Amino acid sequence: MFTGGITAKQLFHHWAFTNPWKILFAWVETLWMRLNSGMSFYPVLQYPSHFGVWPALVLFGLFAWVENVYGGASIPSRISQMILVYSIITWTGMILFGKDVWLRHGEAFSVAFGFLSKFAPTGLSTLIINGLLLASLNGKVKSS
Repeated sequence: MFTGGITAKQLFHHWAFTNPWKILFAWVETLWMRLNSGMSFYPVLQYPSHFGVWPALVLFGLFAWVENVYGGASIPSRISQMILVYSIITWTGMILFGKDVWLRHGEAFSVAFGFLSKFAPTGLSTLIINGLLLASLNGKVKSS
């Protein structure tokens, strides 16, 4: 899984569009807004700037340990439990600090794949028109 992510990152930062935790949170947020007269989620707390990306680093370190060391990592029930715990941590971070802030600082895969995408030769530009997401692939290399 991780190797495939690195290969995809060589082209552009697609995780920003395919992150399942972000997508599910956005669906719930949209449903919330429809049921509450357009009132959006607001962060409960301000993200402490001195935390930086340490939460993401710790979560990524735990992921690496589980994948490489933990003996129960291949047991399906354990995998589902770990995914559930990670999901709760991620969605709690999004509720407490705001979706975009948590994805930039606390969500392990968004931070890791975002870092790797900095080395990609292309970028992905997006534009939202009438709720429709439009994307275009463009080169990062500037000719002189």
